[in-house]
Amino acid sequence: MSPRKAATETKTKKTPSRRGLSLRKRKATPAEMIAEPVVVQAQAPVASKPKTAPLKPVVVGKDEIAARAYAIWESMGRPAGQEAAHWRQAEREYGVAA
Repeated sequence: MSPRKAATETKTKKTPSRRGLSLRKRKATPAEMIAEPVVVQAQAPVASKPKTAPLKPVVVGKDEIAARAYAIWESMGRPAGQEAAHWRQAEREYGVAA
């Protein structure tokens, strides 16, 4: 609460008037503002959804798949005759449907 707003808070006080007791607002003193305890109830933490943008589909071209298949072929010791297996493995790694 801002100091300016706190200074303008009012308290209700019963004061005598011609017609009996009436409610009249008066400015609260700083001591009165401090003396009143503020009770705050603890709340369980609310699980919030992560604030990330939805994933966009990634387009993987034949060049990327070929480069990965070549890397797989080299890592396996450059065996002959397994080009199709390396290609399928590269597609699986990129999540491309065969």
